[in-house]
Amino acid sequence: MTTNELERLTKALQSDPKMVKAISRLDKGNGTYKDVNSMAIFLGRRIAEEMGISFSEESLTNYLAAGHQLVAMSSSVAQANLNRAAGVHLAAKTTTTPNSKISKAVATVAAAEEGSTAAVCEQVVPTLMLEMVDDIVRYNADFQKDAGLYPIIRRTWSGMYGSHDTRHTDNCEDYAGEWEYGDEPPETYWRHEGCRCTVEYFPNRFAEGRITALSKYEVARNGELGAKEETLAKRIKRAEWEKAYDKRKRSK
Repeated sequence: MTTNELERLTKALQSDPKMVKAISRLDKGNGTYKDVNSMAIFLGRRIAEEMGISFSEESLTNYLAAGHQLVAMSSSVAQANLNRAAGVHLAAKTTTTPNSKISKAVATVAAAEEGSTAAVCEQVVPTLMLEMVDDIVRYNADFQKDAGLYPIIRRTWSGMYGSHDTRHTDNCEDYAGEWEYGDEPPETYWRHEGCRCTVEYFPNRFAEGRITALSKYEVARNGELGAKEETLAKRIKRAEWEKAYDKRKRSK
């Protein structure tokens, strides 16, 4: 990877209003993997645009390595935010550059028919960037599971959009859900080319019952907050209170 690709992608993030907001949330301690997933999709599209203008295997390899560096740094911040808000005193973990996945993606794009490089990149590259985030999510979940915690995994369906194959979209909707880490089906991490579904992770200290870092009153499908915006710490504290309240009700 050269510094040129990293600088270009960093500048692109800092020039986009939505990405600036995502970075701000992360820096202020309220950002989560939802923000990182948004950044991964944005970076994937930006890389695809660059390759549509001027493609070379070396350049795409460098861009993908730079993209991984950015999502890895952002994921570390998101994980630290979640750990701190949940009172989990463990360090955030990240992954090394996935060279084999990058090589596979570059080979797929290089094999594209003349004139279709941009279209293939638009399918392959954002999906790979999301897979990079998935790998970091699973790495942290593994680490915290081994430490005796009960992490939660959530897959959110991205919904219908033009580049989706209908059959794949239907499958993706079926794969959406939320589980304690280790109980999720293998399809949770399955992605077709062009997939924009997101996988998130939340620390969880409690074994009994299902509880997430987000309130049960939030919209499950898109993961958005309800009418009232809260800090991560307050959201997790409220979710824990709800669990304790439900437990008291069941014991009566």
